Amino acid sequence: MFQHRRFNYFIISILLALYLFAVIKIIVFKFGSMDVSYLYRQLMQTLHHTDYLREKIHSGNLKPFHEIHRALRVRSLYELICLLGNVAIFMPLGSFVGLLSGKGGWPIFRTLLASFVFSLMLESAEAVFEIGIFDVDDLLLNTAGGLLGVIVFRLYAAFWDASHAGSPSKPNMAPTQAQAGHTTAILSGKG
Repeated sequence: MFQHRRFNYFIISILLALYLFAVIKIIVFKFGSMDVSYLYRQLMQTLHHTDYLREKIHSGNLKPFHEIHRALRVRSLYELICLLGNVAIFMPLGSFVGLLSGKGGWPIFRTLLASFVFSLMLESAEAVFEIGIFDVDDLLLNTAGGLLGVIVFRLYAAFWDASHAGSPSKPNMAPTQAQAGHTTAILSGKG
């Protein structure tokens, strides 16, 4: 049993690493090549011209909900895909946090923190390496995606547990009102 759990943890960790690599490739490098020499040159330029970095960050979007509001007002398919894409790309992170945290699970606050920190790292990398702009709305959308991912995972786990409660591996266990209340505890991060 312990070996099986360890193997699952190992496989999930590898999948998480592949997911993180893919997100970095998509967000920071926009599906382009990951040229280390180019990144080094960009980093050196940024370190030598810190005023330029400050200007680059300030030229991005630092006003929460500004770009989200604009995109919803414009209502183009491209803008809608960008909004939903920023949420969807972080949903797996929330699921991975749920998978790796075991039966008790991490509180939702920790998932929010992990999503926010990873998104902040990506947005900062875009500014530092001059590959994109810093956008606070991306932080909000990415963090919401992580939250949505862990909520979906926890709901799925709760329904999975409830549907398998009467299975032979758990004899004499029928779903109870306490298990129904468990869904609320799962969403609050206490389950």
